[in-house]
Amino acid sequence: MIRKVMVLSIFLIIMTGIGVSSGYATDIMPAADRSTSIIWEVLQAPTTPVESFWTEKGYWITQPHSNMTFVVGNIDSDVTGWLTLGNMTVLTNDTMISRDLVLGVWGAVEFSPGLFIETNSTAITELNRTAYASAERVKWNYLNGTMHSYYDNYTIDDVEYDCIFFEYQQDSTLQGTPQHTQLIYSRSTGILLYANTSYYLGGDYQPYHFEIKFLTIEHYGTMPNQTILYAIIVLGIIVIGAVLVLNRRRH
Repeated sequence: MIRKVMVLSIFLIIMTGIGVSSGYATDIMPAADRSTSIIWEVLQAPTTPVESFWTEKGYWITQPHSNMTFVVGNIDSDVTGWLTLGNMTVLTNDTMISRDLVLGVWGAVEFSPGLFIETNSTAITELNRTAYASAERVKWNYLNGTMHSYYDNYTIDDVEYDCIFFEYQQDSTLQGTPQHTQLIYSRSTGILLYANTSYYLGGDYQPYHFEIKFLTIEHYGTMPNQTILYAIIVLGIIVIGAVLVLNRRRH
């Protein structure tokens, strides 16, 4: 009987953990009966339309104090879903978003963390390595510059978050204004809490400046959160164990 309880316990835990083994936090995980939307406020945006080359949705334009929304569709090696930004709504993945919105540094090595990062220690270590490699002053790296990453707290609307910061400043260029990018991620959810990124290629090109801050994460549906699920599992195991023990005593 005890063996049956153990097998059932393991089965329940495995079933609950499906989709959670990824390095991404459970806060952004989609589910069959629940949709997950993350919303940011656009603080600054380019004043002319910008081509969404990688997300392949033409040109987008938006206004300051509008919202940008991402509805999570699937999480595997990347986060896929629907991005709505100004006049653009597109099904894409986080890497393509990072490239189009310049939420990273694409030098000799690509550092494209985008809107979400994995939160386990191995992923954070690799992310740091990639960040510094993207800005390394080596031959053929036209985005060489200075990269800093560090842990610190960050406050939005009186809520304090434990975060990892990435700050990049490109070296001086022959013309235009070098890229400057600051990205701040929550270490618990992996969500991009704040981004301020800009560059100007000079000449006929238009200056690019995009700044956003996290507003909220919304869940729609009936699926309980992970803490409640674990509580239900533990309670279920206790009840099943008690029933089996009583049955053994009666026989």
